Parts: sequence; structure tokens; C-alpha cells
Amino acid sequence: MKKLIFLVFFLPLLFACAKNQEEKTISDYVEEAYNKLELPLEVEDDIVLPLNINQVNIEWSSNKETILSSIGVIQRGQEDELVILTANLSFKEVTKIKEFYITVLAVTKELENINHTINYNYAMDKSIAEYYPYYQEFLYPGLLNKDGSEHKDFKENETIGKKINVRLFGAKPNDETFDNTIAFQNAIASAQTGDEVYVPKGKYYFSSYVTTQPYYAHIKLKSGINLIGEGQDYSILVSNFRNKEYVHGTYGKKTATLVCGNMSNSTISNIGFSANTDDACLPTDINNTKVNNPVGNQYAPAFGIVVYNNSLATNTKNIYIHDVNIEYFQYDGIRLYCTQDCKIANCVIQKATDIGGGGAGYGIEIRGYGHEYYKYVGTNLDSCYNIVTEVKIIGPFIRHGIILSYLTHNNLFYQNEVIDSADDAFDVHGQDEFLNIFVKNYAKGSRLGAGLGLGNTGSTHDESGYGNVLYENTFVECKYGITVARGTAYTQIIRNTIEACKFGIYISDGPYTYQENNKIK
Repeated sequence: MKKLIFLVFFLPLLFACAKNQEEKTISDYVEEAYNKLELPLEVEDDIVLPLNINQVNIEWSSNKETILSSIGVIQRGQEDELVILTANLSFKEVTKIKEFYITVLAVTKELENINHTINYNYAMDKSIAEYYPYYQEFLYPGLLNKDGSEHKDFKENETIGKKINVRLFGAKPNDETFDNTIAFQNAIASAQTGDEVYVPKGKYYFSSYVTTQPYYAHIKLKSGINLIGEGQDYSILVSNFRNKEYVHGTYGKKTATLVCGNMSNSTISNIGFSANTDDACLPTDINNTKVNNPVGNQYAPAFGIVVYNNSLATNTKNIYIHDVNIEYFQYDGIRLYCTQDCKIANCVIQKATDIGGGGAGYGIEIRGYGHEYYKYVGTNLDSCYNIVTEVKIIGPFIRHGIILSYLTHNNLFYQNEVIDSADDAFDVHGQDEFLNIFVKNYAKGSRLGAGLGLGNTGSTHDESGYGNVLYENTFVECKYGITVARGTAYTQIIRNTIEACKFGIYISDGPYTYQENNKIK
């Protein structure tokens, strides 16, 4: 009897609790789900968007469906994007809205150091490096100082003064019988530091010289003066050194259209360099690199541009050559000789009139003082910290696209292109060149040589120097992808791609060569 009374007594309470529970689910559970629902303020990856919380349904919408969709899929761009995600919470007849302001972070770019090698760092061991005769405490490759800090000394010389038009000094375009040598030189002589010597549209012909040592040249620039044209296809300097290389024996390999010597802080841009000839002067056998072309060479200067230093008392630095087109030259389109902190960028070089022996047919040459001049490393006559970037060198009338010779070091070659060269497209010539970096360059169709070669044979050639770095370059349809020879040591070959070459990476006497993550197809 007591048990029966107990049940009867509690039945009304049970019904009341059930009723209260139902009222809470309808009125309070949506609020509880609302308070529990949280999303991050910033996202880089897809996120999970809950569809219910304790029987409360959730429907999502986005104001930027392509950036962060209503199912949580993100598409990151180059900049951060603010997206509003809206959650519609509902349980039976109760609904509630909650908005989330979420930033979809931009794509994170891999950090690149000054050498553009992302996170790859390398340094020669001092105890090893000091055994080499050229060692002067340089241990880090590329644009790094002796202590490993970034070397940022290059600075473009900007025009802050007058704009001096060569036409006002008597320059005359489009007349091959007129010699513009004196007019240009007078314009340059009148300029002060910070001025610009301006070359309007037209072809300007030159047939005499203003300097003879160490080069015969039509134009000689001076420190602090910029030489600027209207475009590499519009303002063109045309050399008329006809026959002089051969008729006058004193000329030798010394003629140039423009020289910058023992000077600093000048820019040469938006100009073309050519010779008064045509393609009939080019070599007839593009695969014979042993025979010179004297018939064709009589119409072309030895060099387009030469930047040099030949004195311990001076230095040549901060010469910037960009947006320049060079064609019809015998030896080098551009030569940097004992220069520091110079830069060549966005240039096109093609049509060498000679690809034979003796140094003919090079697009760009960077060189030190001479064979085994170890005493000049670290002095004003050192060759270092030069930059060549986004230059295109086009064959088939090219022997080497870019060549390093004679104790030049800590130079950077970045995103250059050499197409259809006869020998090595990029050549570290085997004369103690050390700690140079080649990164993200491209070579296609080196017919007889490599995309990039280190070490060579010859009268003054042997091994290249220590610690050169080849990083993320691409070499296609060359005879060799990469060669390391003649005792060239401690070369770093990292993340390069070699496609359709007869040989991939060819090492012959390359002690301590390091290879990592290269792709050979």
C-alpha cells in the first residue's frame, strides 16, 4: 500500500519535469548552441562548419563564396580577404542568426634571401678555404659579406640634374656618312654629376675614337653621368670601325663602342648597340668554335660595352646597364673587368661576328685582373659582387652566353636565359672563379657543351674555384646538363632540372661536389 501511494504521489512531478524539458529545448537550446558556436578569426586551410549542435540545425551562407564557401572550402589569393560567414540556427519554430568575420590569409610566399635561394644556406669551412691561394676570408657565396651578412652596396645612379640632348651638341641621326663621336663626347663633357645625356630616336653612326688606352672607343662615359635613350630599338649607336682591327695592327682586340673606365655611379639604359653591317658578316659554320671569322669581323667592334678598372688607386662600381640591345660584336657584348657592385639587367644580346678561339662570341664576360693575380683579391682591382639578371642571350651566333674568368667571385646570376649557344651556355671558365651563385637561370640547346660548365682546359684554364652554387636552374636539350671538371671542388648542385640532354650531370674530377634534389628527365 505504501508503494502504491509513492507512485501516485510522484507521477504529477514526472509529467511536470517532462513538460519543462520540452520547453527548454525549444526556447533555450538554440541560445546554448549559439553560444557554443565559434570559428577562428583567421584561416589558411579549409575549415569544418558544424551542421548541428544538440538537435539545433545550422545552415551556412557566405558573402564571398569563391574565397570561403558555405561548406568551408577556401581559395587563398595574393592578398588577405575578409569574408562574412552567416550561421542560421534553428530548432522547431525557434531561429537565430550568428555572423562570423573571418580573414582568409593570403598565400604565404617562401622567403628568399638576397641570393634568391630561399632557405638554402652554404658556407665554406674556413680550415679548408684557407689552403687555397686566393682565400681572403671570403666563405659565403653570392651577395654575402665576409661575415655572412647581406651585401647591398649596389645603388642605381638616378638623374637629379639636367637632361642634356646630344642633338644640341651637333649629333646627327640616320646619316651613315656623319661621325657623331665628337658631338657625343662634347655632350658628356658638359654634364655634371647627376645629369643625364639624352639620346633621341635614330641611328647614330661613329667612325673615330676619343680614347685609345686600354681600349679604342667611340664614347667614354664619366662618373656620375647617365646615358639614356628612348628605347633599345629606337636610339641606336652604330659602330663604323671598319677594317681597323686588321688594317691597323695596334688595335688588336681593343675596339669598343662605349667604355666606362676607372669611374663609378652611372646608368646606361634604353639604347641599342650595333655595327654598320648585316647578317652576311656572321660565321658560316655555327658549330666550328676553333676557326675565327676575319672576313666578318672587319665590320664589327670587339665589344659593345666595356666597364673596367685598371688601377689600385681607383675603383669602378655602381654601373647599371639595363634595357640595352647589343648585336654585331666580335668578343663580348658586355665586359665587366675588375668591377664591383655593377648590375646588368633586362638586356638582349645576339649575333656575335665570331665564335672561334681566343675569347670570341661571348654574350657577357665578367673577369678578374688576370691569371693567378691572387694579390688583387680584396683590393680595388678585385672582381666581385656584380649582378646579372633577366638578360636574354640568343644564338646560334653565340659561343658562351655568360662567362666568368680570372678570379672573379661572389657574383649573382639570376633568371637569365641563353638560347642555342655553341658551347657552355653558362661557363665558369676554370681560372679560380669562386663562390658565385647561379639561380633560376634557363639554357636551351647548348649544341657542343653544357647548360652550365665548371672547369675547363686551355693555356690558363684548369679548375674553377671553390664553393660555386647552382640552384634551381633549368637546362633543356643541351649536350650536357651540368659539368664539373678539372679538380673544381665543393660545388653545390641543388634543385636543378635537366631535360632531354645527352648527359645529365657529368662530374670528372670534381671533389666534394654536393648534389641534392635535382631532377633529370
